[in-house]
Amino acid sequence: MRYGMMRSMSNKRRFGVPSRTEPMSTLAKIVIATALVFVLIAAVGIGVWSDTRNEVTVVAPPVPYPTPERVGPEPVNSVWIGDSFTLGTGATKGQGFVDLLDKELCWGNYKLAEGGTGYINKGQRDPNSTVFAQRVDKLAQFRPRLIIVQGGLNDRDPTVGAVATELYTQLKAKYPRATIVVLGPLNTPKTTYPETRDALRQAAEGQGLQFIDTYGWLTPDQFFEDGVHPNPEGHRVYTDNLKRFFAPEWNAC
Repeated sequence: MRYGMMRSMSNKRRFGVPSRTEPMSTLAKIVIATALVFVLIAAVGIGVWSDTRNEVTVVAPPVPYPTPERVGPEPVNSVWIGDSFTLGTGATKGQGFVDLLDKELCWGNYKLAEGGTGYINKGQRDPNSTVFAQRVDKLAQFRPRLIIVQGGLNDRDPTVGAVATELYTQLKAKYPRATIVVLGPLNTPKTTYPETRDALRQAAEGQGLQFIDTYGWLTPDQFFEDGVHPNPEGHRVYTDNLKRFFAPEWNAC
């Protein structure tokens, strides 16, 4: 009997089965500790996953696409130096020829215009009125690409050509990147000054500028009742004539 019990115990030791009193081996301890670590990691991972499932997802607003650059002609900042014609006298409000060009050619028009004034004539109505040359520095704030000088009807003076030459020289020196165009005076039912027109043409061409002769553009019935300023129809016809010179090169639409 004793021999049988000893043999049984011997067999247990041989096959690696620990007895009740035999202490746990170091390897077994390592295996158990490692298993516990894996269990702990798994539990933490499940908890995090569970928490993230319960979170409220906040969707950020979409990032706007950058504004595309303008494709096509560049905007035209045109600055007008002129008299009451440029202001639109005789036309319905907002329908003068400068306003119509602005709408139909997509310009950004700026008017440095004063009624009754000109190259030489300072005007009689407003003591603060200026001649054209006194407005040259004011153009800078508009960064003009196109400068149009309209006038001469108020300048029946033999020195107008020399004064105009000086004005054009100043404009070219101060705004070398701008295109400068000169509009000659209209012949109206009450005023016809071909000598002024010719003097301005000579001054403009002498500076290499384009001169637009407006003589004969309007008929007597296309003038306002004062016989000097175009009426609404006259402003429309004047606009159409100017568009022949400026479009399509200066069409920014």
